Amino acid sequence: MRSYFARRFLRYALLSILPMLLSFLILGFFVALRTGQDLELRAEQTLLNFESGFSYVNNNILYQNELLANNPEMMASLRQTLTRQEMALKDLIIFRSLRSVLQGIVNANAYIHSIYMDLDDSAYILTSENGILKKDRFFDSGWDQDDYPESDGSFIKERFMTHVSNSEGMEVITVYRRMTQEKGTIAINIDADVYRKEQSAYLASDAEVVYCINKSDEVVFSTDENYDETHHALLRSLLEQPRGASDNSKNRYFWTFRDSQLYFVHTSIYTPLGLTLVYVARSRALTSAFSAMLIPGAVILFASMALAFLLALYMTRRSHKKILIISGLFAKTEHSGLPESSVKVPKDEYDEIINRVIGVLQNSDFLTHQLTEREYQQRLAELFALQMQINPHFLFNTLQIIDLGLHDPATTNLESSEMIHALSDILQYALEDPAQTVTLRREIEYLKKYASIQKRRFAGKFIIYYEIPERLMDAQIPKLLLQPLVENSILYGVRHLKDRPGYIKVKATPSHRGGIRLAVLDNGLGMEIGKIESLRQSMINETELGIGIANINRRLLLRFGPESRLYIRSKATVGTSISFHIPIQPPESGERNQPNSAS
Repeated sequence: MRSYFARRFLRYALLSILPMLLSFLILGFFVALRTGQDLELRAEQTLLNFESGFSYVNNNILYQNELLANNPEMMASLRQTLTRQEMALKDLIIFRSLRSVLQGIVNANAYIHSIYMDLDDSAYILTSENGILKKDRFFDSGWDQDDYPESDGSFIKERFMTHVSNSEGMEVITVYRRMTQEKGTIAINIDADVYRKEQSAYLASDAEVVYCINKSDEVVFSTDENYDETHHALLRSLLEQPRGASDNSKNRYFWTFRDSQLYFVHTSIYTPLGLTLVYVARSRALTSAFSAMLIPGAVILFASMALAFLLALYMTRRSHKKILIISGLFAKTEHSGLPESSVKVPKDEYDEIINRVIGVLQNSDFLTHQLTEREYQQRLAELFALQMQINPHFLFNTLQIIDLGLHDPATTNLESSEMIHALSDILQYALEDPAQTVTLRREIEYLKKYASIQKRRFAGKFIIYYEIPERLMDAQIPKLLLQPLVENSILYGVRHLKDRPGYIKVKATPSHRGGIRLAVLDNGLGMEIGKIESLRQSMINETELGIGIANINRRLLLRFGPESRLYIRSKATVGTSISFHIPIQPPESGERNQPNSAS
C-alpha cells in the first residue's frame, strides 16, 4: 500500500506542478516581453521629456539672439550699457525692456537659474539676477569658457557656480550661444538639482538613469547624483555599439551584458545643442515585475503539493478497501471451476482487478457476442419507434409526481386540482400525432405546465426561467425534446443542492448554421470529466439503452443527422449545460403567436 501511495502521490504532484510551472514559464515570457516593450516606450518618452526641457532653453536663447540681431536699437542700447557709454532716455527704456524679457524667461521656468549677456570688449556683464555687474568683480568667475565655439552655434557644459549664498558652489548646466551681430555671448544657466528633480519624476525607479553628453564627449548632466568616474567607465562601455542593436542617425536602443548584469540602453541625439541623451536601465528594472510573482507562486506550489498528498492518501485508502472486496468476489467465481485468467506483473492495485476481469470476460465472450447481436436488432426497432409514439417514461414520472403531491398533507385541494388539470393538458399534448412538429412556443407552454408540477414536488428547490427571443417562438421542432432535459436537470442537478438555490434556464438562440440552438442550463451538482465521457458514450454506443437523454439524442440523429446531436458541458459543483441544434422549419398553419412568459 505504501508503494502504491508513493507512486500515486508522485503522479498527482507532477500533474499539478508541471502545468503550473508551464503556466509560469509562459506567463514569465509574456511578462518579460511586455516589460521590455514598456521599458522601450518609457525610455523613448523619458528622452523626449529631456529634449523638451533642453528645447525650451535653446528656443529662448535663439529668441534672445534673434531679438538683438533684428533690433539694432536694442543692440546699441546693450552696448552703451555694458561699455558705460552715455545713454539717452530711449536707450534706458529699451535696456529695461530687455532685462524684463530675461527676468520673464527665468521666472517662467523653475529650473532656469539665470541668463547672462556679455560683449567680448565690454567691462560689464548683464545678468537677469543682479542686473549689470563689473566683470572683474563678478561672483561667477568661471562662467566664461574658452572652449565654446566662436562661430554661430550653441554649446552646453556642466560647471559649478560660486555664489555668496552658497560657498560650496552650485551645480549648473550652462548653454552658450554666440551673438549674430556682435562679438558677444548669451548664456543660460540651468539649476542642475532642480532639473534633476523634475526629470527624475519621469523615471519609474532608481534602476533607471539618464545621462546627457555634449559635443566634447563630457557628461554635462545625470539624474544619478552619485555619478563618478566608475559610472563614467561603465557608461563608456555601454555606449559601445553591440551586435544586433537598432541604430539610425538619431536613435538607437539595445540590450547588453556588462559586469554580469543586464542593461537596456536607449540613446537619442538632440541636434540643436549637439547633445547625446542616454537612457540606461539596470536589470532590476526588469526583474521587479517577476518578484511580484514569487510569493503567489510559492503559495500555489505549496498548496498543490498538499493537495496531491491528501488526494493520494484518500485514493489509496479507498482503492485498497475496494480491492479487498472485489478480489473476494472474483475468488468465489474462480472456485466454480472457470479457468484461470492470464496474469501479468501488477504495477498498481488496479492491475489485480483487471487480471481477474479478463478471466471472467474470456469465459463469457461467446454468450456476450450472441446477446449483443440480439440486442442490436431489438434497438433498431426501438429507435424507429421513437418517432412514432409518445414518451411513456415522461407520463409515468409525471403521474408519480402528482401521486406524491396528493399524498402530501401540505397539498391543498386547489393545488391538487391544478396539478391534475396540468397533467390533463400534458396528456392531450403527448397523445397527439408523434410525427407532427410543433412550434417552440407550444413546446414551452407545456414545458411550463410540467415545471409547475415539479415545483410542487420540490418546493423551493429550484427556479426555472426562459430566455427565448420572440422571433424564434414560431420555429417548428419535434415534440417533447426539452422536457427530458429539464427533468434531468431537476432530478440529477438542482434538487440535491443544499447550500444554494437551484436555477434552470431554457435558452434559444439563432445558430450560425441557419437554424436555432436550444439549451437547458442549470447550476446543479454538475459532473466530473469521467461521468461526462460516460454519458456521451451512452448516447452513441449501440450497446446502451435509455429513454431520457439517450432517447433525445437518438431522435435528433434520426431526424436531423449528426450535426444535431446533443452537446454536453458540465463541471462538478458548478452545473451542466445540454444543447443541440435543429434547422428552422416553416411554421404550420394551425400554430398562432402566444405570449412568452417565465415560470
